Amino acid sequence: MEYLILAMLLILSFNSCKKEISEPISTTQTTVDEALYNDTNSTGFEIIDATIELNKVDITISSSGCDRDSWDVGLIDSEAVAESNPVQKYFKIKFTNSEECKAIVSKTFSFDLGLSFINDDFQIKMEGWKGPLLYTE
Repeated sequence: MEYLILAMLLILSFNSCKKEISEPISTTQTTVDEALYNDTNSTGFEIIDATIELNKVDITISSSGCDRDSWDVGLIDSEAVAESNPVQKYFKIKFTNSEECKAIVSKTFSFDLGLSFINDDFQIKMEGWKGPLLYTE
């Protein structure tokens, strides 16, 4: 009987580490800054999804944490433009996590691309993401 109770407690504690909280997403302005882009080290997280919808990019990040409330996340545009077809722009995620939990949690962040627009379709190449995202006007 004691083993059954211990096993149930272990299962409950394991499942409690996988928080899936649905919450409204607020949109943050993308920062356009070559120096900040060059100084940003994109580590400590994993991008698990990235999509473009209208004038914004939604990025889901996974990292260790308790409730994600202290995560500080920003999208940095390098200002560089690669003249190709379509044009390419380069981005990094600036991520700070002060939570000291071993659980792995995720959260979706939304960034307005307004300052990053050019007068054409362009691809977003984001460090840590598996492929380009295409923005079309």
